[in-house]
Amino acid sequence: EVMINPQNSKDVEENKLEYIEIWNASDTDQSLKNLKVIIEEPLTHKKRICYLRGADSVKAKSFFLITAKDFRKDFYKLQNIPIVEAGQAKLCGGLSNLTKKIIKIYRDDREIDRY
Repeated sequence: EVMINPQNSKDVEENKLEYIEIWNASDTDQSLKNLKVIIEEPLTHKKRICYLRGADSVKAKSFFLITAKDFRKDFYKLQNIPIVEAGQAKLCGGLSNLTKKIIKIYRDDREIDRY
């Protein structure tokens, strides 16, 4: 799931609520080290690369979130959810839905998911 420009009634900046949710469908825990997000704009061929840091692993049959450094997990009342974050205030420069984007998630230079 990708949460882009979420609407809220608490006057929280939208970029502080954006996230990408990844489900670990395997039967084993997975490492979250060496993760990166690449956002491509197909029309301009521009790419933004964001290196991620945070949680070390995700349990089997569970999920983790990719967020910006200013993510408001208190807004969603999240507890015990592994989070890896980009170093920017906006997740990879923001996930604006104004233009078409391809979002790819890599671990150790191997693609593990895309949106």
